[in-house]
Amino acid sequence: MGEYGFYLAESLNNRGLPGVVEYEGTAAVIHKGPALAEVLQIQEIEGAISLDYEHDLVWGKPGHVFGPWLDGLFGSHGSPRCGSQVAVVGGGHVESQRIAKLISVIQPNAQDWAQHINDLFELDLKL
Repeated sequence: MGEYGFYLAESLNNRGLPGVVEYEGTAAVIHKGPALAEVLQIQEIEGAISLDYEHDLVWGKPGHVFGPWLDGLFGSHGSPRCGSQVAVVGGGHVESQRIAKLISVIQPNAQDWAQHINDLFELDLKL
């Protein structure tokens, strides 16, 4: 564990728990991990949700990032705590103009982006 970084994969391993971890700044995705109740016992984790039967999203407490802390980095992304988003829409997709108009009126949050991605790619995410 670095100054502010938290290595969740190492913590799972030390506890004898399964899971492959992908670090995403203030959040992490666990593939084939333990039950959410077990994950929530880890002190550095503030919350968790199941994305599907093999993947869980976890986020840390304020001031924690998953993986190494990068000196000079004054912000991070990933968790539901990162509610407001910097929004950039580009490209020639048929929906890009509609989404650009939407975000010019209302600042999107992470949940908004998840819904747009779900709809555009015709996914069936639990939103």
